[in-house]
Amino acid sequence: MDLNEIVVCEICEAITIKQLKKRKYMIENRQNYGLSFCKSGKITYIHEGKQYISDPTHAVFHPQGATYMLVCCEPGDFPIINFRSSSALPCGFLQIELNDPASVYLTLYEKLQTLYFQQNRKAMGMSVLYEIISLLADHPEKQGNAILSAATQRIYRAFADAGLSVAALAKEAHVSECYLRKLFKQEFDLTPRQFVNKVRIDHAKILLCENRFSVSEIAAQCGFSSVYYFCKAFHAATGFTAGQYAKNNSLKL
Repeated sequence: MDLNEIVVCEICEAITIKQLKKRKYMIENRQNYGLSFCKSGKITYIHEGKQYISDPTHAVFHPQGATYMLVCCEPGDFPIINFRSSSALPCGFLQIELNDPASVYLTLYEKLQTLYFQQNRKAMGMSVLYEIISLLADHPEKQGNAILSAATQRIYRAFADAGLSVAALAKEAHVSECYLRKLFKQEFDLTPRQFVNKVRIDHAKILLCENRFSVSEIAAQCGFSSVYYFCKAFHAATGFTAGQYAKNNSLKL
């Protein structure tokens, strides 16, 4: 999705939602489009089987009409701007890595919140929203790297495939494995394999919190070749066994 396609005709609200505890919610038929940020904490949105993270380094575009699950992973404050668009926008979520420090976006959000809902200052408030959208759309070189973007999207789509390999990712991107490792190290300070493992572990955390699957089922759903390897990797990443994590972080509707 190209954020420059957004044509805002009305800002409905600009509010900061406080998530005070780890819970999950089902949101049905969302009324408006939205742009959400994070002052603190972490939220995962689950839409059509895919996960979208809201934390201090990512904003999230919310599609109008969507039905999705919201999982509060870490309590905190989450500013959101809900708006209407005169143009039809894509119906999927979009996780956006912030080009600038989060404080830049939060300052603009507070300015918009002050201006738009004051009489005779709506135009100025609208201009602030377009400034936010422009900053989000202005991808720097490291984010605009098509190779890295394609590789990460492939990982998010196929992390459950136990056969997903660095060789396969490099082949699809038409680059060497060495060059792909270099890109990942520069951007994430992780190797591609470590990045895949992190995505798998993050998904496993959500499944463990839901208490609907056994550890062996979760291992398989997250792309681990064996439950032994999953348990070893999970403990190394979190400091907890899978059972301990599920017990300590069980989410209740």
